[in-house]
Amino acid sequence: MPLEVQKSTHRSATSSKTRSEDELCKGIREWVAKKFDHVAKQRIRKQLAAGPWSRESPSAERSADGRRRRRQSKRPPPEGAPKKAWTTGTMRLQSFCYALEAWRRVVPEPLLTYRGTVYPWHCDHVGHMNVMWYVGKFDEATWQFFNALGLSPSYLRSTSRGMAAVDQHISYMQELHAGDVVTIRTTLIEFKEKSLRFMHELTNDETDAVVARTTLKAVHLDSIARKSCAFAESITAKAVSMLATE
Repeated sequence: MPLEVQKSTHRSATSSKTRSEDELCKGIREWVAKKFDHVAKQRIRKQLAAGPWSRESPSAERSADGRRRRRQSKRPPPEGAPKKAWTTGTMRLQSFCYALEAWRRVVPEPLLTYRGTVYPWHCDHVGHMNVMWYVGKFDEATWQFFNALGLSPSYLRSTSRGMAAVDQHISYMQELHAGDVVTIRTTLIEFKEKSLRFMHELTNDETDAVVARTTLKAVHLDSIARKSCAFAESITAKAVSMLATE
């Protein structure tokens, strides 16, 4: 193969690989932006800033003139592959793996809080499940979630405590029809002295697609004084264990 043609082929393969990697990184950033709220993204940024891909990382060495340079990969490139492109691609793959591991630490595994079925009487004249039933299923999942935190019915009754929703946002992505089997999984995304915020995701078990998502903020209150009050230490400890580790 002529030298010029060979160089052109290498440049084309390198640019194509770079574009595909950039598209992958862009897709991951878009996924994170849709999946998590501002607070969760702040935690992710902290994790990423402390990782080996950060500017102050030991993996980013500096040369004698103070310019920043990265360590070269010890793994040799495949036969015929441009060395520079292979080194850059390996570094990007390593950064991606570190970032993925950081997200796994930041984002806890969702808690299963509901399993159910869509019945014919859940559907309206349009033929799909009406929005009131989405809210109803999310509400059932909420009480399961509270129970997992230690806010059980007996605890609330014996301590004269309660929970009140003060803010809720729902997104509907796909329709549900009679006969569909569904699951709700819940993630605690913020915990404060007197309130907490969490997210429900409703999934069609047959297609494994998220069909609806809601984010709620609930306040812990004294059911007699009708005022907000702090969570008990046992509840706080359980909630902290369900949050992502910083």
